[in-house]
Amino acid sequence: MRIGRRMPIAPAAIAATGAIHRRSIGRAACSRLARTVIVPRSKLPNPRLRTDMPRLSRLFALALAATAACTSAIPAPEGPAPVTPAPAQAGDVAAARAKWDARKPAAYAYDFSVTCFCIHRGEYAVEVRGGRISSLRAKDTGAAVPEDRAAYILTVDGLFDRLAAASREGTPVRAAYDAALGYPAEAEIGMLANDSGTLYRIANLRPL
Repeated sequence: MRIGRRMPIAPAAIAATGAIHRRSIGRAACSRLARTVIVPRSKLPNPRLRTDMPRLSRLFALALAATAACTSAIPAPEGPAPVTPAPAQAGDVAAARAKWDARKPAAYAYDFSVTCFCIHRGEYAVEVRGGRISSLRAKDTGAAVPEDRAAYILTVDGLFDRLAAASREGTPVRAAYDAALGYPAEAEIGMLANDSGTLYRIANLRPL
């Protein structure tokens, strides 16, 4: 409402505003309502005249109603939907594991990387014999890995177990499997972007 002087608001105007605001109006109605309260300066009521007070209250009721109704009639813009990895299907994990079980070497080595906000992040050279890790060294230095870190390094079968458990629990899982042998070439459990996940990578897997 464009006015040339400050004017008081009567209690009746406030009550009327609440009644109008509760009505459901669209954009077109909102625009029409806004235009009705643009009053030329020359036609404004005089607040000093007691006879003009009812008209003054009605004008302010319309002004307040236009502001409140237009605010509620126009929805706030929606932001982009959060991106969340879909939980892996149990069938996907099972099918990949069946391929791995059928084709895995009796003994094998691979490069294993762990990305997370944790003490065991890093790159490792791993050797597996008889289903157990027989050698574990830091890939960059060749140094033996301390026991407090070694407990978190997984065999391929151990990573499959972790993926299956996460899928059952509904934890977000994203995995890509090697086409030839079926092992998880890359697997994210949880959401690394939210500091609550771990990304595993297996590369250069070879028989011993």
